[in-house]
Amino acid sequence: MADEREFHFPLSVLERDGDLILTAAGKYAAQLNPRLPDGHVAAARTLLQQLGTDEAKQKSDAGDLGDLTLAQDEKAKLLLQLLSDAKETAKKAFKHQDVKLSSEFQVGVNKPNDLTSVLGRARIILASLQKAAN
Repeated sequence: MADEREFHFPLSVLERDGDLILTAAGKYAAQLNPRLPDGHVAAARTLLQQLGTDEAKQKSDAGDLGDLTLAQDEKAKLLLQLLSDAKETAKKAFKHQDVKLSSEFQVGVNKPNDLTSVLGRARIILASLQKAAN
């Protein structure tokens, strides 16, 4: 089974800290060489640089999509209401089970508010609602 970890931190942190780590890895290459495959630091540096480029392209592409249509806006409002109802029901059903509420039903998780994040939270809540145990 694949490890599907999700990390939630600003991309700027990854870029800054990744640069610091890779700079240190280059500085202490002699000590790290026995532990890392050849070209690992250079490959990681390339990926780190690509990350910034990909983020800029993604933001640009998102801006090209424009606003939601009226029908899509109505569906988004309905989705938000259904998510709110599911969270309220979960709070009543699983009182004092904070881990379950926050991880499975996303109680207290309201940001970021972009469409992709909201849909991601909706998928998590839907999967939790479909579990027989819930």
